[in-house]
Amino acid sequence: MNKTTLIIILLTTAGLSGCDSEDISTPTPLPIKSVRAQTINLVDYGKNQPSDVQIKAYSQGSEQIIYSGLFEYGSSASTLLITQQKSPSIPYTFKLFDSNSQLQLTQTKKTLKSGQHELVFAFGDVSNNQYEISIQDRPSLPKLTNNRVPIYVMDAGLIKGERHSEVTYADQHIKDLPNKTFSSMLTAPEYQESLEMTFTRDGQAETCHFSTQDKPELVVLSPYGNCFSVDFLETLGG
Repeated sequence: MNKTTLIIILLTTAGLSGCDSEDISTPTPLPIKSVRAQTINLVDYGKNQPSDVQIKAYSQGSEQIIYSGLFEYGSSASTLLITQQKSPSIPYTFKLFDSNSQLQLTQTKKTLKSGQHELVFAFGDVSNNQYEISIQDRPSLPKLTNNRVPIYVMDAGLIKGERHSEVTYADQHIKDLPNKTFSSMLTAPEYQESLEMTFTRDGQAETCHFSTQDKPELVVLSPYGNCFSVDFLETLGG
């Protein structure tokens, strides 16, 4: 090899090394997307029996436990679902498990938008092996005046099949409310005990009582004919 050839090889090598150093860059991380979720456990294991279920959310191979360790029917928990991706549309699979056996009871899939605030309802009738997960947009929660608060209503008394009720509270009415779906907004005075609400179906009336605080409430009719209130929870980071 003569001197001219050696110089050409050295120059070529140096040039390639310089190109490599210029091309090396740190990858830009994908943006963080999040969905605020409140989970409400309406899985009935029997009257006065603990409701020991677990709910998990899956997206792009990741798993988040969004409800666990709360054993009372009607219990609720909030969480922030987080993923990293470019698109604001996030496909999720929600699965309901029996906590003790880890048997999967049901699942549902839904694509959510980053920034949304969702209600994740877990319905169940253990004695009849009937389960359902329903994802619903959280309603608006306006700040009212005159010491009144927003009230929403849900009939959770029937899991399998459909039924429709006319709901009456004071002089306010909701026509044709499907079960497992929360209603349009009613209003009630704050800090009241034993307010009466009536569900009417096919001429048969079912009456229950509920109480209010100084904040919005979801009033749920249980399979045993009683009503109870669920708070709308705020989520860390929401």
